[in-house]
Parts: sequence; C-alpha cells; structure tokens
Amino acid sequence: MRGDVTGTLELKDYRKDASLTAAFDLVNVRIQRAAFPKMALRLEAGSGAALANVTLTQADGHAELRANAGLDWGKKLVPALTQAKPVHGELTATNLSAAAFLPFAGSALSELDGRIDANARIDADANATNVKMSGGLAYRDGTLGIPAVGQEFRDAKAQITLDPDGTIQLHHASARDATGVFHLEAKARVPNLAFEGAEASLRIPKESPLDMAIEGQSLGEVWGSVQVKVAAGKSGSSLGIGVAIPSLHAKLADTGARTLQPLEGVGNIRVGAAVGGMFRPVPRKSSDVRPVAPLASSTKTPVLVNVVFGEDVEVRKGTLFQARFNGKLAVTSAEETTVRGQLNVLGGY
Repeated sequence: MRGDVTGTLELKDYRKDASLTAAFDLVNVRIQRAAFPKMALRLEAGSGAALANVTLTQADGHAELRANAGLDWGKKLVPALTQAKPVHGELTATNLSAAAFLPFAGSALSELDGRIDANARIDADANATNVKMSGGLAYRDGTLGIPAVGQEFRDAKAQITLDPDGTIQLHHASARDATGVFHLEAKARVPNLAFEGAEASLRIPKESPLDMAIEGQSLGEVWGSVQVKVAAGKSGSSLGIGVAIPSLHAKLADTGARTLQPLEGVGNIRVGAAVGGMFRPVPRKSSDVRPVAPLASSTKTPVLVNVVFGEDVEVRKGTLFQARFNGKLAVTSAEETTVRGQLNVLGGY
C-alpha cells in the first residue's frame, strides 16, 4: 500500500472523561493494482459512543464503510464496548475495483480483478448476540488467478445476499477458463456468526468443459456436477461433509506426461547476508537447518467425509482406456485418518 497522508489525532481528558477524534485524508493511494485517488478516515470515541467512517474514492468507483457502537471509557485505561447501544455496520459500494482486496487473499489467489457493488448492513449486541444481517453485494467482470490449479478464470460474476436469520447465499456464480465455464450456487448458515452448516452445487456443462491443470500443465478436460453439504457438530466438536457426484466425466489428454524442466543449483553462487562483517549463507536445504523439536500434538477436530459416486462417472483417455464406476467412500480424519468403502467398475476397456 502506498500513498500520501495528512490528518490530525486528538486525545482529550484521558483518565478523566476521555475522548478521541481522528481525521486522516490519503491521496494517490495504490493497493496492488487498484488506485484510489482519495481515501478518508474519520473516528470519534467518547461520550458513550464510538463512530467510524472510511471512504474510498476511485476514478470510476466508490465505497463507504460506516460503523458505530456503545462505548464505556471515561476514567478507564482503555475503552470497552458497552451493552447500552447495539453495534451497527454498513457498507455501500459502487463500481469498486476488487483488485484492492488481493492482499487479503493470501496464497489462494495470484490475481484478482473485477467490480463490486454493495449495500449491506449488520446489527448486533456488543457480545455478538442477536446478530441481524441484510442486503448483499454483486461481483462482475472478474478475473481470478488460482495458483493451486495453475488456471486463470475470466468473466467471473456472483451475487451474495445476507438474510436476517444468518444465512449467506451465493447466487449465479460463474467464471470461464480458456475452454469452458463453471456455475456455482451455495449458502452457509451462520446464526450469530457461529458456523452451523453450508451446502454448494457445482455444474460444468458438457458443451463447455473446463481444462484440468496442475501447476499450469494441462491434463485434459472435465465436466459434470458435484454437490457438497457441510454440517458442524455441537460447539464445533466435529465436522461432517457429504459429497455427491452424480455425474462426472474426465477426458485425459492423449499426449504423454510432460513435466517442467528442473532448474539445477549453480555451484559458484552463494546466497546469504553480511552479519557483523561476516558472510552468513542462507539455508537452502532441510539438512542445512538445525532440527527443531516437534510441537506438542493437539487434539484434532474429527472430520467425516462421505463421498458418493453416481451412475454417470467416467474416466477416459482416448482409445487407451475408459472406465465407468460408482460407489461410496468414507474418510475419517481425527488422530488418525481412515478410508473405508467400495468402488464398483461398471464397464470400460
């Protein structure tokens, strides 16, 4: 993040009847590829309330985040939220560049672009109970780079709606790669912001199959449908995942397996840093690093995954082989991982 900032910060009557006001204006801000000619931050805390306002202004987009809550400060060392007033947050956006959020995606996305329109709000008690959500947002004209599959998806779009009962719904989500398209519908239940369950449905049309790729290497194409349901146990004690695959076709490429060219190390180049006038090499291999004692094991949340393959599941590679199968698998992951079930070959060559 880069830009220029000016502003003021004022703290009054600390440890008596404390209050804080802050006003910062930022110009020529750039977050990744997203440019914000203007940003403004405003904060007021004291007299039993806290109010915050953040605005982002682009050449052709705008967003504003507003929040307020009850505040207990006065003579205390640090302020705390109070039950006297509910917490309220509101987000509005028009044609906002999604590229600004790429840093928050971590390693999941290598590229993010598109436009966001939003009008959403949330109200809750200070202890995160009685949470009510409403409104939603729309994402359009998107680009998504997903390193895990070495793929870039374009024409991405989706709509998200927030329901007062804690249901978050994803509608009409889709995106295209170089050869095909996928469609996704999903919803999650998070009453009072506690995860209760979710379900999703993925569909890839036969006439527009997706390219299968690993680390950028194309393996073939795939189409079909997958449904997933997730249910959380009481107090998060367990997690159950059901995967139904009624139809899935994988058409492997006829070409032989190809791998990326390995890059061997160069013996006459050392990488390191000058420390106290001495050159200290940077470890390059696991054997160069002093062993560290393993962390104490912690109890894992049991996860049970049930996978059901339907009657229209097929893997094919030209005239070399073709296999159709169905069946069920149960995978349990806790202190140990176990796999049980049966796959039935229905035909092929």
